[in-house]
Amino acid sequence: MVAMTDLSNSNAKDAEKRAVEAVIRANYNAFTTRVTDDGAEYAAEGVTIWDVFEPELIIGIDARKAFQRRDIDQSVARGALTFDVTIQLITLHGDVAISRHHVDFNYEPPNAVSGHVRVTQVLQKFDSQWKIIHTQEGVVPTGVPEITQ
Repeated sequence: MVAMTDLSNSNAKDAEKRAVEAVIRANYNAFTTRVTDDGAEYAAEGVTIWDVFEPELIIGIDARKAFQRRDIDQSVARGALTFDVTIQLITLHGDVAISRHHVDFNYEPPNAVSGHVRVTQVLQKFDSQWKIIHTQEGVVPTGVPEITQ
């Protein structure tokens, strides 16, 4: 059974939100160093991922590790990577947290590409440590397509 955190105190809520944000930022920062999370430092065993570039749902820590290796390989082939994570909203629901944030990424040549992605991540607290249990990514839409007829 997962212990519930008393979030009735505003300072406790703020501290938990900062802890959630720290995990999210550390997870992205690890990617820029091209290091895999083989020790599952940031993700729970049953993690699921809808990645912006992958057509299939990634299920479980082993699939996540394989995905990370593929993603790092393509990243290295592209060029230097920079990105900016903008947290829009983090809400707490007991020992579950939901973050909604944007990621602006930019790969430099030789295989340059950039994008603006919106991400929802669900984290759960296990033994006082926040871990990602689901990630959903999607390219930020530019609006409703024009109606031409």
